[in-house]
Amino acid sequence: ITLNAQLNGEEKRVETKIAVIDHSSLVLRSSVLSAPADGQSKMKIDVSVLDKNNSLVSNANGIVKLSVSDDMVGVLEKNVVEITAGQGTVDFIAGKKAGDVVITATSSSFDPGRMTLSLLPGAPKHLGLIADGEIMPVAADTVVKIEARLYDEFGNFVNTAVAGRIDFRITEATYDFGMLSSQ
Repeated sequence: ITLNAQLNGEEKRVETKIAVIDHSSLVLRSSVLSAPADGQSKMKIDVSVLDKNNSLVSNANGIVKLSVSDDMVGVLEKNVVEITAGQGTVDFIAGKKAGDVVITATSSSFDPGRMTLSLLPGAPKHLGLIADGEIMPVAADTVVKIEARLYDEFGNFVNTAVAGRIDFRITEATYDFGMLSSQ
């Protein structure tokens, strides 16, 4: 593009090049896709502008807006990232709630991008018992299911591989009311 301007009879000429990038997209990546839901773990998110051949668009610059699907699972260090030479970075900070979170990047210049991170429960700290109901019937041959669940220090159900043994016992005073069987 060439612009000509004239001021008080003096003409100035300016030339600039505008690059047209067809089908450029924002791509989010991280070397770590899961972390403990501990309220402090950080994951570096790389934001890149790629063309339709998945090549870096090195002359892409601009501001990209970022959002998370659930800020209880985690937050971004900042909600915007500046793209310089096709790249930018931002830190994701884990919350105390386990689960998946989707990070979305948007810009008026590029197609949006997204990625999913997983926040995992911590080590088991608490044992919870769950029964079919609050009141157990006292009738012969009535079966009541009682389930033991492990929770981390923040109350997340520990659904990751944990090896351990949990023993259920009833006291002598309750022998007349029921017995335990494992299934």
